[in-house]
Order: sequence, then structure tokens, then C-alpha cells
Amino acid sequence: SSDALCECGGESLLRPPPSPPLAPGIPEGGCNSTTWPDVKEECGACKVLVDNFYTYETCDGYCGHVGRACTAAFEEEDNDCVEETELACDTIHFSSDVLCECGGELLLRPPPSAPPRPELPDGLCDTTAWPDVQEACTEVSPCTVLVENFPKYETCDGYCAYAGRACTAAFEEDDDDCVPDGAMKCNYPLDSSDALCECGGESLLRPPPSPPLAPGIPEGGCNSTTWPDV
Repeated sequence: SSDALCECGGESLLRPPPSPPLAPGIPEGGCNSTTWPDVKEECGACKVLVDNFYTYETCDGYCGHVGRACTAAFEEEDNDCVEETELACDTIHFSSDVLCECGGELLLRPPPSAPPRPELPDGLCDTTAWPDVQEACTEVSPCTVLVENFPKYETCDGYCAYAGRACTAAFEEDDDDCVPDGAMKCNYPLDSSDALCECGGESLLRPPPSPPLAPGIPEGGCNSTTWPDV
């Protein structure tokens, strides 16, 4: 029933009644998500829409960086706070943004520091010799290029190997230009025709493999003089 008769004739309690329980996992003091990294939007108590999600891979990973424990994770609907699909906190989700609820108690140990950015080589990178360079993005870093025909390499790790270097950073691009749209792992297989790759690691000890030939073209070319009806 929506209503009832209550007689409260007993003595007053010596202690006040307990407060209603908090939502599971949400700390009593709430969360100060304004200090959390990569927050695209605050979506409630301890829940945020995380930008650059590739950097953390899982909501466990993200919440660990803010010194908390993940209590819920969701795929978002359209770059907003609308929950579309529930995920496990340890699910590696290949998306640029995800909803993470970091409502668990503060960890006893401090959160891990973000991995240091690898040092770029002392000399500038000679990107003119690298394959499939649509544009050299020196405004991002001396060793960053906009790679075209990216599916041929699958990942920035794969591309940088062809340039005889190691990948130190990878990004989605904004609009076929040098503007990073979202960070991703060097080994992330981005389904795009182009990507931003920073190949700032030291040269590999072995020479890089030759770029793949165009499909179907033999290495020695073709002797078309013997073909019929030419």
C-alpha cells in the first residue's frame, strides 16, 4: 500500500535512527571527480564519462589511476551519460570513451603513476624516408606522422617497425590532419584509413621489413611481351 496508519507512542529513542544506506560502493563523502583525469562529463556520484579510454583499457585501470576501485562500468550511447551496455570492470573495451563508476573505497596504496613518456631521440626523425607519410606532424612532436594506408600496418607498432623505429605514442586523428582526437595504445588495431603515429623509440637492432608489395605484383615485375592480345 502507498500509505498506512502508524502510532508512535513509545519513548523517544536514546540515539537517532540510522541514516538510510548509501548506494552500494559509493563512499559516504562522495567523490571529487573534478580532479580526475580525462573526464569528458560527470554523470552522477562517482561516475564519469572517461575520454581517451585507450590509455586505461579498463575501468579498473582508470579507477586505479584516481586511487579508487571500480564499482560499475558501461558502454555509453552517444558520447553522453546514457548507459547502453553494462560491462565488467576488467573488460578491455576498444572505445574512445566509456562510463566508469569509481565508487570503491580509497586504495590503501597510492594509485600508480601514469607511465612516463619515452624519451625522443636526440636527433630529429627523418620522416621523409618513412613510407605512407601523408603529413609530418612536427607540431605534435618531431617523430609524429599522419600515416595513410593504415590498414596495411594494422597498428602504430607495425608502422613504426617499417620505419626502423619503435612506437612511443599513437592517436586517432581529427579530420585527416595532425590534430590528435584521442590517445590509443601503440598495439591498438585501429579500423581507419589513417592514424597519427609517433615513432620516437630507438632504432631496432634488425632492419625493418620491406613494405608489402601491391597486391598481386610479383617482386621481379611482369614480362608482358609474352602476353596474348597486348
